[in-house]
Amino acid sequence: MNDEKNYLDGIKSPIQKRSIRDIPVPTRKKDRIISSEMSPVKISTTQRPAKKELDLREETKREEIKKETMGDFVRERKEKRVMTLADLENNNNDNDNNDDDYKPRQRKSGKGFPYLLTISSVVVLILLFIGVSTLFSKANVLVSPKTSNLSNLNVDIPIIDEKVGNKELLNYKVLEINEASAKTLDSEKEEAVENKASGVITVYNEFNTEGQKLIQNTRFENAEGLVYRIKNSITIPGYTETAGKKTAGSIDVEVFADQAGEKYNIGKTDFKVPGFKDQEQYDYFYAKSKTEMTGGFVGTKNTVSEETLGDTVKVLQGEITEKILSKVKEQNSDNYVYVYSPENFTFLEAKQNNASGKKVEISVSGTAKIYVVEKSALSQKVAEKGGRDYDGNPVLIKDLGTLILKIKNNDVSTGKEIIQNNDILNVSGDASIVWQNDLEQIKKDLAGKDKKELSQIISNYPGITKASASFTLFWNSDFPKNTKKINIEIE
Repeated sequence: MNDEKNYLDGIKSPIQKRSIRDIPVPTRKKDRIISSEMSPVKISTTQRPAKKELDLREETKREEIKKETMGDFVRERKEKRVMTLADLENNNNDNDNNDDDYKPRQRKSGKGFPYLLTISSVVVLILLFIGVSTLFSKANVLVSPKTSNLSNLNVDIPIIDEKVGNKELLNYKVLEINEASAKTLDSEKEEAVENKASGVITVYNEFNTEGQKLIQNTRFENAEGLVYRIKNSITIPGYTETAGKKTAGSIDVEVFADQAGEKYNIGKTDFKVPGFKDQEQYDYFYAKSKTEMTGGFVGTKNTVSEETLGDTVKVLQGEITEKILSKVKEQNSDNYVYVYSPENFTFLEAKQNNASGKKVEISVSGTAKIYVVEKSALSQKVAEKGGRDYDGNPVLIKDLGTLILKIKNNDVSTGKEIIQNNDILNVSGDASIVWQNDLEQIKKDLAGKDKKELSQIISNYPGITKASASFTLFWNSDFPKNTKKINIEIE
């Protein structure tokens, strides 16, 4: 058998066909490096099944490495995420515990920020403009009041004491100013004298509404029986009655003691009129001291001549007049007029008294009766009697100082009644009257109104002939709503 010839020995086996699955897939450089590291032994090309098995193991290895690599990556990301959340929580806790260290995260500006900024700037500018206009906006109004000239005035205006309260007449109140002055001279002679005490009393009439005349040397007696007399006759005004209230008529007069001597030097007291005793008038005519009774003396005195006495008295009366006028000026007011004339100044009889050494003191006392009337009321009465186009609205005499004002006694007809023994005020000269307007009310009417309405508003005031307005801010055309920012000037 062994010697049998093998017929197959000389036949060459055909080249085996290779399947696509048997073609090895080219590996990447990394895989090739791994493969070379894992299998440094060169594989023969004739060991095909071994290479296929090797390829599968390498592929499996690569998949495992890839999975491990991916797992590490995922785990790393998860750890980072957990760490980030944990850190955030820790940071929040730290911020809660440390409010002062907390710094809010600034939000990045968006695309609309410039647009919002522009709008905000415009709004701020508008508000600023309005604020400036409101704060600095002021208006000045120049008005020309109505005027009227009064020429060659010569009017009598009835006046009455405000205590009586007759509204139809010009009311006045009396301001009495008393002053005294003295001068010491060298005695020119020494002689025995008998001087009577003297002083001033106020005599009242509550008996009738007509004046009551008292003749020269009429007596006035006090409770102690001391008698004083008037040197000249007087007329006591009658009483007035308003709303059931009686106001006695009165007059001041100087009286002299009935006899010389110091016992007649007395203080202030009350007097009756003995001549009316056992008559009804006795209880309604009376007097009260206005000054003390002084100067009573019987004995030897240092004196001067009648000529020296007369000259000295004139000087002293002049000094008293200046003192009184100075006090009147101190009382002067823009709202009142002080009316007086020489007839309203009365001086008591001069007295001579011994001074130290051979000296004599000469003293004089004086009183001024000043009539005080409201300037507006006087202006209105003058306009009623002397103004041609007076409409009854408030006016003021512009140049009152150019007029001559005199007080005199007379019976004055008021159109409805005769005022007996009433004082009148005579006004003469040239002047002009100016219509007065309620400036505060004008401001209220103009507040918040447009400048175009000025003419219409001013037309409601007959005492204004024209008006113009100007504003501190040229673009304003409305008057401020605050009346304090509206200034009105009289042209």
